[in-house]
Amino acid sequence: MIGDSAGDGWTAVDPSDGGTSSGVTLAVLAGLTALMLLVGFMWSTESFPPLTSAEDNSLCLPTQVRAGDTITPEQVVVSVYNAGTHNGAAADLSARLQRRGFTPGRTGSTKAKVKYVQIWADPLDPGAQLVAKQFEGHVMISEHNPPLIEGIVVVIGDRFKGAGPVVDDITAEYDTQTCSPPA
Repeated sequence: MIGDSAGDGWTAVDPSDGGTSSGVTLAVLAGLTALMLLVGFMWSTESFPPLTSAEDNSLCLPTQVRAGDTITPEQVVVSVYNAGTHNGAAADLSARLQRRGFTPGRTGSTKAKVKYVQIWADPLDPGAQLVAKQFEGHVMISEHNPPLIEGIVVVIGDRFKGAGPVVDDITAEYDTQTCSPPA
C-alpha cells in the first residue's frame, strides 16, 4: 500500500517493487565508499614535500671571526624570549635592540627559570659579548645550546629592568664565530 493512509505523515513502502530502490541506494553508497577509499589511499601514500634545511629557515649564518676583528650590532642577530609574566616584554626589548642596530631575530615566551637577564650563546662569541654589554651589571652568557639559527638568544625575567648604555662595537679576543644576518 502506497500513500499516507494512516494520516501520520509516514509513507508505506510497496513490497512488490522487489527492493530495487534499496538495491540502487546500496550500490550508489558502495560506489561512493570505494571511491573515497581510493582517493584516501592516493592522498595518504603521496610523498611529502621535502624538508627544508636549517639554512632555509635561518635568521643568521655562522660567520668566522678572527681575533682583533671589530664586531658591530649590524653583524649580530638577537632573538629575545620572555621568561616572566610581563606581556610584550620580549618584543619591547627586541625593538630597543633593533634601534641600537642589532638585527632582530625571533621573540616569544619561554618557561625557562630566569629572574633578570641571561644570554644563551657561546661565551667566546663576540656577538654575545656585545649584546651582554647592552645591559647594566654583569650578565651571564651561558652555553645553553640554543639552535644556531636563532642567533644570540636573550632571555629576560620579571626582575629585568631594561637595557643599559649603548655599546657600539667590540673587538674579538679569540678566533671564533658569530651568527650574522644573511647577506
